[in-house]
Amino acid sequence: MARRFHERLFAALSLALLASLAPQTVSHLVAQQSAEVKLSVQISGIDGELKQNVEALAGIFTAARSKTVRPGHVYRLFENAPEEIERALQPFGFYHPTIESSLDVESSPWRATFVVDSGPPTLVDRLDIRVIGEAEGDSAFQAALARLPLAEGDTLYHPAYERAKTSLELLAADRGYLDAVWDSSFIRVDREQNRSEIVLHMTTGPRFRFGAVSIDHEWVDLDILEPHIEFKPGDPFDTSYLRDLQSALSGTTYFANVEIVPRRDLADPELRVPIEIHATARKTQRWEVGVGYGTDTGPRIRLATEFRRLNRRGHYADGDVRLSTTEQSITATRERGADGASISEWIRFAGAVDTRLLTSRKDGRKGEVLTNGEIAVEDTIAEGERPIDQVLDDLIGWFDLRRIVAREQDLKRRLRDPAADHEALLAERHALLLERRAHLGVGSSGNTPASDRLE
Repeated sequence: MARRFHERLFAALSLALLASLAPQTVSHLVAQQSAEVKLSVQISGIDGELKQNVEALAGIFTAARSKTVRPGHVYRLFENAPEEIERALQPFGFYHPTIESSLDVESSPWRATFVVDSGPPTLVDRLDIRVIGEAEGDSAFQAALARLPLAEGDTLYHPAYERAKTSLELLAADRGYLDAVWDSSFIRVDREQNRSEIVLHMTTGPRFRFGAVSIDHEWVDLDILEPHIEFKPGDPFDTSYLRDLQSALSGTTYFANVEIVPRRDLADPELRVPIEIHATARKTQRWEVGVGYGTDTGPRIRLATEFRRLNRRGHYADGDVRLSTTEQSITATRERGADGASISEWIRFAGAVDTRLLTSRKDGRKGEVLTNGEIAVEDTIAEGERPIDQVLDDLIGWFDLRRIVAREQDLKRRLRDPAADHEALLAERHALLLERRAHLGVGSSGNTPASDRLE
């Protein structure tokens, strides 16, 4: 009851006081509190990372970057600033700063000034870092521990602690210690003595190994990607191989995006981790149309296309047509991956027709029409130029040989079947060998080249 009486009395006195003031005075006080002001902040005594961290964390510095600030907000920020500056210095090992502050509201803009003495540094008195498990004998871990940016006697530096912790976590994941955990990881600070203790205890567990590789697309055979897979099931797990594989596959014409996912949850009792390739296919076709004008060609038009996936074996083709008043050209290319080679090695079949209208430089008269035609076979492993008739003969022979090779592969598969008629298959094998020899021009008494033998 008495409290309510005092509240009502205070309210009545406040109203009476306001009523006694001139209306102009009341309006001036309200306007003064609602008008926004400009603010500048100055800090001295610290520099470098300490100053940058203070300016990033103390609210009064953020407000100063605004065009204007409400006066009441400035007072609150100025009051909180010393505590925020103190907290901003702690990650760098300074827990006892001295801060002198002042606020000049008569100047324009308002000026807040802070003079900071960071105080004595807190030193690392004890450093306890342990790696327990199979990684104890891992040379990569031993080298990493020797490079950690932590040492007894140094000024406590929280970012160095975080970097050391993160580097060990990443190394454990990269080297295949997929069950690694922190048993202890902390910083203990004795503020009175300006001393600290850093503890990092990791248990890595066993090192995992690579399992089988699979891809989630059926439009490309996995075996044409195998030359880029530099590991085999049972090899020690190492994510650098996965990064290389992702980079290689992303550079092909097949995939717009590639993600390599190790499936720790599907690891078998022998700690082999299946590797899944999740890929987003590029569009199967790309078309490009261009129109332009040149002083030497006049109006010109270009049409280009690319067929990125003709089949599951990675074959693709492209074409380019260029037309103008003085030049017409058509180019077509088909490329196929060489069997057993990486998909960066190709055998290319290309044809082109190029027609140009020549013009004399002296009198401007048009000359004769020059027409070039070309068909070429390019092997990136052994390049060379040959006459067109030889090239065409080689093309026909190549397709015939490919049919023979396909039959040989099918025969190999059937010979592995224990229930097959091996006598009939051996007879078929002999006939096929004679056909290959005839195709290669080897007589019945000749020796079959090692690269052409049926094994």
